Amino acid sequence: MTGHAAAPGRRCFVALMVGMKSLLAPAVSLVLAACASSPPPRTFVLSAPAEPVAGVLNEAGRPIVELPTVALPDYLDSTDILLRDGRNELKPSPTARWGERLSVGITHALEVALTRRLPGVLVTHVAIPGRSSLAVAC
Repeated sequence: MTGHAAAPGRRCFVALMVGMKSLLAPAVSLVLAACASSPPPRTFVLSAPAEPVAGVLNEAGRPIVELPTVALPDYLDSTDILLRDGRNELKPSPTARWGERLSVGITHALEVALTRRLPGVLVTHVAIPGRSSLAVAC
């Protein structure tokens, strides 16, 4: 039976499979290109950099405010920027991230703001050994 022609139904099936294979490669390439061409997420920080101080400051005798790291719930303390999706649902943004954990960013922003508003006070979120400081409850 080697010289017989294939049945008409079999020829249509073979033609369909060949046509699908020829479309599969471009479709997969298009999907992969779409995934690869999405822009990387943008990265944000909460505060502007601290203003540079000209010269050397004498910190002797200045009051010190030790600012502890701000405590946040675990679900918020990440680099994901969360978007509200409905009343009680939060989803991470696919296009944006924080440049640092949110608790660290809030602490830095608060430190910069206090430093600008209290020019005669040394504001730090790291304890300075051997120096007495003002206790600030946050």
